[in-house]
Amino acid sequence: MAMQIVDSQKVVNLGKPFFNKLGNLMSDMIRDETTVKGQSVHGHKFPPLSETYAQRKAAGKFKRQSEASARANLVLTFDMMQDLQVVRATRKMVRIGWNAVESAKIQGNIDMGRPVTLPGKPVSKTVLAMAMGRMNRQVKLNINKYADGNKMTWEMGKK
Repeated sequence: MAMQIVDSQKVVNLGKPFFNKLGNLMSDMIRDETTVKGQSVHGHKFPPLSETYAQRKAAGKFKRQSEASARANLVLTFDMMQDLQVVRATRKMVRIGWNAVESAKIQGNIDMGRPVTLPGKPVSKTVLAMAMGRMNRQVKLNINKYADGNKMTWEMGKK
């Protein structure tokens, strides 16, 4: 009796193009959460800007300012959020982040109570749910692809 065995490495190997695309989607979601919704990595609204800073920002008094708004949305020149991108993608993972200059700004915003990311919480629940959902769908597609339409038997435990 023959039994078809699927290589689990093939099933979970989602591929570099998949992870590159996923990293770009995650970056876009993080930009939307921070700049449009004004939310931290915890999903809470950012604390308001100081009165003086908010007035200057609303009046467009800053050099290279990209928007005139008094909202706390981490947008002044848009450099910091525009720099968020895929740093590295492999067939098994993706890393997104900022360059050194913009990373310093990210840390400054963490210190002011406006965290976009944190060491123990790199992304929000919504970004994580989107990423996990896409990975789960791809794994299911891979199972179907490598099972070739045949019934599969999975064995768990010792050989």
